[in-house]
Amino acid sequence: MDGGLPLRRQLSNNYEETAQKKYYPLLVKKYFGIELQDIPMSIYRGTRSSREISDENYVAVNRANLDEIASKAKAFFSEAESHRLKQLFLRFEDDLGVSSEDAGIAIQRLELPGFDFKVGEHWKKGFRLLSEEELKQKIVSQAGRGIADRVAYTFDTEYPDFSGNFAIKFTGNDLNSFEAYVSAHTITAEKREDALAEIYEAYTRVIMFIPKMPLNMTALHLKYETNTETESVTLKKEEISKVSSLAALKELFKHSQQTVNPR
Repeated sequence: MDGGLPLRRQLSNNYEETAQKKYYPLLVKKYFGIELQDIPMSIYRGTRSSREISDENYVAVNRANLDEIASKAKAFFSEAESHRLKQLFLRFEDDLGVSSEDAGIAIQRLELPGFDFKVGEHWKKGFRLLSEEELKQKIVSQAGRGIADRVAYTFDTEYPDFSGNFAIKFTGNDLNSFEAYVSAHTITAEKREDALAEIYEAYTRVIMFIPKMPLNMTALHLKYETNTETESVTLKKEEISKVSSLAALKELFKHSQQTVNPR
């Protein structure tokens, strides 16, 4: 034995906290070169006290170093497994260049799990070490939601009179490319023309707004809903700039996917 902690069939909170304090700072320094001043226990606090620790005690990740951090995280968890450490604490820093102070949090704290497991499973039998790609996807999923909220908030702030919905989603395994979603909803089927006009207005705003962000839009999904039907079209990247008028948009919707909404 190396003086480590004894095995437990099901780890208690106290056991996990002891392991976290003993081994976590050593492995973070070894694989990320960071000398921790405080040891995170969750993405919200450092200890059981009410004192919140500083961001410097969370491993920094951004769009540029995502691959590097995922690779180091894989090495970290390969050794952390023997010490029963199940998560790595990160801080994601975006570089969207948003000027509004109210546009959401630019620094997000993330809790990266290193294993796939079922609650109550024996460590050796039920825990599977995640691959580098799986770890990367976990980061993308968490950080992507924060970026999406930040972008949507900024869009709404810039276009406060827009009554539809605008959102983005990172569908791949990176934080540089996303798909955008624009939808409009009307009360009656007779207002279909108004819905299409609203979508076109949103479309023109989106294609002006997106270049302001250091992100790549790969597809744009347009959808309108009434109380009787729903129609949607998807524009691929090379098609996005070809919709130069409301008439062109209406032509697209002639060949759209249409569903009848239940009354």
